[in-house]
Amino acid sequence: MAYTQTQVIQAALEQLGACEIGQTAATEYSTLVSGRMNGLLADLYGRRITASLLASPFADNTFPHLVRIVAERNAPDFGRALDPKAVGASETELASVSRLSRSTTGITRAVLDQLAMWGASSLLTTVDATMIDDRIAALLSNLAARSIIYISSADDIPDEAFDPLSRYIAARLAPQQAPNGALQEAERDLIVLSSSDGAELPAEADYF
Repeated sequence: MAYTQTQVIQAALEQLGACEIGQTAATEYSTLVSGRMNGLLADLYGRRITASLLASPFADNTFPHLVRIVAERNAPDFGRALDPKAVGASETELASVSRLSRSTTGITRAVLDQLAMWGASSLLTTVDATMIDDRIAALLSNLAARSIIYISSADDIPDEAFDPLSRYIAARLAPQQAPNGALQEAERDLIVLSSSDGAELPAEADYF
């Protein structure tokens, strides 16, 4: 289901108590909030909270978060202070929806899923599909240059390499969020895959 901008504004005004649920808000209130929508949506896009400039109709998985943001940004005009925690939580959720709903496939999606598993919520607005796509060729070249594994391109990744490679890329792009040793473990698994006999490496192997 998709929602129009009018529905977003109506729901936000209901949250603000400017009208009863199901009742049409006063024109002056709707006009006030409507006049700020373009700037608000541009701000979300400018800060990379959303992958594109949102426009009506809005997807159902963005609707509740967008409504909350619109309501909070207009709260001071309706008798209460803006709640920064509510705005932050809604922006995080909106960023997560935007990040994972992009047309991402293959290794890009695997990396995004790995970051989500690590709880890298603070990076939702910086590490996204665009960054991964921009960096993956260089990361694959680096792996080949260090004789860890040779993969010609993101379109030529063996199935068995998807898991360790997604962990490796995620750890390189989000080192502060990766568990201790995640990068070294991913490299170790890739080396095993690329070895001629598939033999496991000794546990004391060093990685630089």
